[in-house]
Amino acid sequence: MKTDELKEKLFSYFSNECGIKRESINANQPLFSTSLLDSIELIKLISYIDKELGVSINPLDIGFDEFDTIDLIVENIERSTVPAEAS
Repeated sequence: MKTDELKEKLFSYFSNECGIKRESINANQPLFSTSLLDSIELIKLISYIDKELGVSINPLDIGFDEFDTIDLIVENIERSTVPAEAS
């Protein structure tokens, strides 16, 4: 999946599941460090990424710092989808 597609899916997720209006956030806006979202939302997000996007994130890579912006979330998803021999 392309980066722009991932970003749009995440914007839709935050709008539909978290009640954050699309026009009120951008791709590099902090989500967790500003308390816009909390730890429960992080768990739901990881579940969404796994179930809806088909990407399993290494538990050691999950944290507020690594998932604080949509850009960082996309980076983590893309890193998790790189085949092991290519990394």
